[in-house]
Amino acid sequence: MPKWIRLSVPFVVAGPAIDDHAFIVLDHLHDLDDIVDPDVYIDLSESLVTLELITKGTSDLDAVRNGLAAMRTAIHTAGGTTHGWEDDFADVSDLTPFPINAPTTEWEPTETKFTSVLIDA
Repeated sequence: MPKWIRLSVPFVVAGPAIDDHAFIVLDHLHDLDDIVDPDVYIDLSESLVTLELITKGTSDLDAVRNGLAAMRTAIHTAGGTTHGWEDDFADVSDLTPFPINAPTTEWEPTETKFTSVLIDA
């Protein structure tokens, strides 16, 4: 059974049009498989961009690695660079992922009403 996590990683970003670039990265995250509900938070006063997403893996650590790989792929696809990435994330075992239930919502009719039910996958 896959482990689902929510991963949130802040980055200090240098360059022009940080907000425009961050939204291009977000668009690319939406295009990647096994990435759910990506989002971006931008603090222009600090040149800080936080990427957040839900992803899965065979373990929490594997899911963290998959999420980081997706973030890096999206950054590169958007034309950004990730100098020092290997050093910054050499040991991801000290990151604390936020385990969550599988992000699947099933709609089940009950009498004349509908209810949303989150299913463990």
